[in-house]
Amino acid sequence: MIKVINNLFMLNTEHTTYAFRISEDHLIEHLHYGALLPVPVQGDDTERALMHKVSHDKGTTINYRKESPLTIEDLPLEVSSYGKGDFREPMLVLSYADGSRTSDFIYKSHEISNDLAEIPHLPSAVAADDDPVSQLTLHLTERSKGVRLDLIYTVYPETDVITRRAVLINDTEEKVTIERLLSTQVD
Repeated sequence: MIKVINNLFMLNTEHTTYAFRISEDHLIEHLHYGALLPVPVQGDDTERALMHKVSHDKGTTINYRKESPLTIEDLPLEVSSYGKGDFREPMLVLSYADGSRTSDFIYKSHEISNDLAEIPHLPSAVAADDDPVSQLTLHLTERSKGVRLDLIYTVYPETDVITRRAVLINDTEEKVTIERLLSTQVD
């Protein structure tokens, strides 16, 4: 089951919850993966309670935006890449025609479906006939280059399985070289 409440996304199986939120800066912040959590009601503090809290002073960090105290290295992210103050091992490394390697993928939209999208020419999980599978696709866009990234989460509730894959789409005229593209990352 997939529930979206404001900026909070909860993917629930029979015994587990995978939760993340869209931040004010349109980044995808990982919140929880583990024991099943109750689906919050509108207006409760579940999202805030699950958010990462930072209690140390900033040292050599880089603010994500000049107006914001947010530093990316303190935030558990669903997508990490070079060049914006995130010093972790990235799931995504792209080289652009101008020689830059900085990518900043931000949330644009999402869609939920009860149909399982086939992955042409690749092996993939299949659902049992009685397993009510649902799929969430997050659409992200690179802030300055226009390259798109889809994160596709599939929830198999009866078997306690959640899968994720990443699909990179380049509809620009610019050549983009993929140096690394992983299905997921775990902060």
